[in-house]
Amino acid sequence: MDKKQIQEFIDHCRFNDSCNDSRLIETHISWIVLTDNYAYKFKRPVEYSFVDFSTMELREKYCNLEVDLNRRLSPDMYLGVVPVTANGIKEDADSENDEIIDHAVKMKRMDDSKRMDKLLKQGNVDRNDIEKLAKKLALFHSEARIVKNAFKTNAFQEKYRDLLSVGDYIKEQFGDKYLGQIKEVIDQSYNYLNKNRNFMNHRVINNFQRDCHGDLNSTNIFLYDEPVIFDCIDFNKEFRVIDLLNEIAFLSVDLDFYGYTSFGDQLYNSYMQAYGAGLNKENELLYTYYKSYRANIRAKVTAISASKSNSDDKSGEVKTYLDLMIHYADNLTI
Repeated sequence: MDKKQIQEFIDHCRFNDSCNDSRLIETHISWIVLTDNYAYKFKRPVEYSFVDFSTMELREKYCNLEVDLNRRLSPDMYLGVVPVTANGIKEDADSENDEIIDHAVKMKRMDDSKRMDKLLKQGNVDRNDIEKLAKKLALFHSEARIVKNAFKTNAFQEKYRDLLSVGDYIKEQFGDKYLGQIKEVIDQSYNYLNKNRNFMNHRVINNFQRDCHGDLNSTNIFLYDEPVIFDCIDFNKEFRVIDLLNEIAFLSVDLDFYGYTSFGDQLYNSYMQAYGAGLNKENELLYTYYKSYRANIRAKVTAISASKSNSDDKSGEVKTYLDLMIHYADNLTI
């Protein structure tokens, strides 16, 4: 499908629902149409280095995988995969009697006002919310599939170093001296990884690398009485099969970004106690390292977005993530 077809579906409400409050949300790999009661997610026909949705067969495959993976954390939200015909969504369509042109993930539409990033901006998140999240994540991780692939130190460092792909942007926005600090932090990352590679593999051997969510940030969480965590990485398992502390660090960086450092500390402590992983210095330093990595990635992605839009509006966000990355690195005792 293409955007024109998606818009025609919206204009003529070709869904099994009313469209009085319909809306289109676009990402670089999907279109999400919100109808009054549901959300329909269509995968764009794209092919990048990290994702391939170029054929209808691949899009159907990844729609099914998305539902299966996300039902681990939000079973009531993910309703299934539905066939798409030229005349719209037809849930009972079959290939013999209907011309199926694509597939979509059907979800229950959630209350957008309960999305965690919005509540953080409003100051409407409390310690009880963090406690519930920590316990839910600990249970999820304890049941997630164990993956014992060796930790790839050099490949991980290359991901960290890739921040320099936006080095020109950093230099232009914040100056040579600041870019020099970034390069020093990249060297610190190498030093940490090099000296702790045995510990990283020790964690793999001891079942701390699992098939996780992979994109655990506050935009992917609804804070109902029971938190709803959705939209995990389905299209590239390399992003999802990670150390458990790498996963938790992502959300902690989000909390720090919005100024809730004490919540980040609580998330870690409550999670470690609920999971039974052990509160010790070595784990704490690894958690700090992973926070620097996650801040690094967020800075890079935000800088790329700012560069493409030729706008300085996001430069403040980039600087905040970079400052967090530097701060975390400064707290690593090598």
